[in-house]
Amino acid sequence: MSGGSQLHPGDKAVLEWLADRAGGVGRTLADLIEERRLFKRVLVVSRWGNESLWRAVTAIMSERDWRRKLRFQRMFQERLTAAVERVEGFSVQTSLILPDARNTFLAACQSGNVLVLVDATQARPGATSGLELVQEEDRRRARIDELPVSRPEQSDLWNSLRTNLHESLGKVRVVCHPDHARFISALNRELIEAALDQAVRAV
Repeated sequence: MSGGSQLHPGDKAVLEWLADRAGGVGRTLADLIEERRLFKRVLVVSRWGNESLWRAVTAIMSERDWRRKLRFQRMFQERLTAAVERVEGFSVQTSLILPDARNTFLAACQSGNVLVLVDATQARPGATSGLELVQEEDRRRARIDELPVSRPEQSDLWNSLRTNLHESLGKVRVVCHPDHARFISALNRELIEAALDQAVRAV
């Protein structure tokens, strides 16, 4: 497989089928997957870090209307691009990024390429049945008398995890094209979060 695709032939066929129906953007993304040049995570927003933004983005990404989600993705890249254009000088958190990276990013955006994407976990129904525990005194009695337990109790911890798992662990992630991930991850966090917030309000 040296020098060729690292995908299984069946997976490659499915990827080709999707790319053929997804236009130029889809073809570009499919080529990146085939080359193992994957989008990189540049920002994570949790409920505990920025609850209002987390809830707003999660709500959009949980909707059935794919067109609205697509508008949101486009609006986010537009707002982020505008924010990068307004930055005076080279306002990043590290000197390891060359100033030319900003111009390269802006030029790629103007060419209509998809460079940043938003991914958010969606709330899913958990197990419908609870978790029953043997009460402490019944556990001791069962060992001594070898009698069946007749009074199980419901686990409050299990019920809490089942109903609040998404709010506890769900994340909003911003991922970026591998050619520009280093530059975007070096931007101030507030700048990226502001672009997300503006995109939410715009859709």
